Amino acid sequence: RMKYSQGSFEDLGFLIPKNWKEGDPVPPKFMIFFDNKTEAENAAKYLQSRISPELSAKVPWFHAGMTHFFRADQVLNLKSGEVWGLAATDSGGM
Repeated sequence: RMKYSQGSFEDLGFLIPKNWKEGDPVPPKFMIFFDNKTEAENAAKYLQSRISPELSAKVPWFHAGMTHFFRADQVLNLKSGEVWGLAATDSGGM
């Protein structure tokens, strides 16, 4: 059940604790699907705001506007633990 407005992405905050820092337990892997590119990008940016800027690559977004190779690499990066989570459109199902 959502507590916050859909556009705020605050309900996704449980995925990455606010102000996560090196040495804290790594968040569990996640993949979130969105209806459009803007929502996927904004959700990833919200989650990135909860960690230091140098770690922002740990939570990328992708959509059909990106190459198949980039999308496939990001899924592999999620599986290997290189990234913590992905915010994607239905192109994530590839």
